Amino acid sequence: MAPTPAAVTQSSASHAPMVSGGTLTVANLCAFEQGCKQYFSTKAIAAPDQVHCVIYNFEDETVSSWIFNIEDELMDLSFLDFMAWLRDKWLSNTWFVKYSKILMTPQSNTPFTQWVNTLRNANKILRSKEDLYMDDKRLRRHICVLLSDDLGVEYGTINGNAPGVLDTIANLNKWIACIGHMDDNLCQRKDRDQRNYLANLASYKSSFKSNAGNNNSSSTNANTNTTNNATSSSKQHHNQKFAYKLDLLEHALLDANNGCHCCCRLWIGPNHDCKYKTTPLPFGEVPKITEDYVKAERQKRDTQKTSDTKQKLTDAKQKMTTITAIFDYSSDDASNEASVEANDADHYADEYMLPNHIFWNANLSAPSISPLRVKMLINNGSPPALISSKLAKHLNIPFQPLKKPISATGTFKPTGSPSSHSLSSSTAPSLQPPILLTHYVILSVSSPCRTWTLQPQVFIIAPHLHTDVILGLDFLK
Repeated sequence: MAPTPAAVTQSSASHAPMVSGGTLTVANLCAFEQGCKQYFSTKAIAAPDQVHCVIYNFEDETVSSWIFNIEDELMDLSFLDFMAWLRDKWLSNTWFVKYSKILMTPQSNTPFTQWVNTLRNANKILRSKEDLYMDDKRLRRHICVLLSDDLGVEYGTINGNAPGVLDTIANLNKWIACIGHMDDNLCQRKDRDQRNYLANLASYKSSFKSNAGNNNSSSTNANTNTTNNATSSSKQHHNQKFAYKLDLLEHALLDANNGCHCCCRLWIGPNHDCKYKTTPLPFGEVPKITEDYVKAERQKRDTQKTSDTKQKLTDAKQKMTTITAIFDYSSDDASNEASVEANDADHYADEYMLPNHIFWNANLSAPSISPLRVKMLINNGSPPALISSKLAKHLNIPFQPLKKPISATGTFKPTGSPSSHSLSSSTAPSLQPPILLTHYVILSVSSPCRTWTLQPQVFIIAPHLHTDVILGLDFLK
């Protein structure tokens, strides 16, 4: 039998909420937190005293015993930290998965204010999860990335016309209110464009009917010759363009293939500027939208993409990026060096001791994974930051395709060679052909103690690396 969840009761805003016996869940803890905030606001309870007022409002014996045993520690917490302790202690190990998914949900067609409130509520609930919770600065960057296409373009346009005008708003609430106002104006413009389009369409249809009626009356009163002329002109008139109206199937096919309902183009991009937003689409400008038509257009698009990809690969091979790193794994050389006397000036150049590479044990993290300690090579001979394909697959995060693949050579082990093989910048090109790098992942790097965290960094996925991660020039700069 499934355990009974606890119930939250509150007689009025001037009384603190009570939690009955039963299982604590995310839902009833959120209800308890909301009721407590109403109570604190009504009674004007200061922040240091808030936990004292509600800490013993849990009727379940197990929960109240736990609170009694660590009472002194809990009393020193803020109310938000107290709620974080409750979630970590009494909820399942995977309770945060649902809210981390909400945190990664893009805006799409949802009104900005509604979407951002949902996002911030999920972020507050994840306060106890250091790898998932975002402070105001991170949350601001996160919101910018997940904005809808239209609102993202509007944000970039305003911020570009007056450079940094939106970035200078320090207060997060004021910044969000400003973007909400932009979204409202954008919705109003869309509604106005739609109304203008419908008005122009109605006007176009009425003028078409009026012209058709005049032609019919003139053809009735004309003689035989005139009738013939009128018939030919009538045929000519009906061959003219008139407003094209989509049926339900065409609307559905356009929605399913990211099409524009004004110009009927399929797979439009975020910057698509349709010239038929305010004027009707003339008949004959576009064929009938059917499943066969969509299939044929998709085949054309795929063929074009394949051709473009081949061209990009060809261009990438012509522009090769050399990534230099010298590794010496020979144990014989080390024993020979030990036999050379330090004061023998005649043999100081017989063996060259390679300086040790600079490695850094740091944390890799992403919104969907916990921090992972990784040994990273710091190398200014590598233009991009690299991650081995083996480690990238182990992290189980989505791969993103590069717009322009990178043709690289230098620090990779030849396929099939033992890991002890020594590569140098002078011998690498003759040992193996260039390797084509086509995908990347976005990760954050933080110090082992997590006191310093870098903003999300692009790591190019590369096979056959000598080490798991290489921090290149784009990281070091």
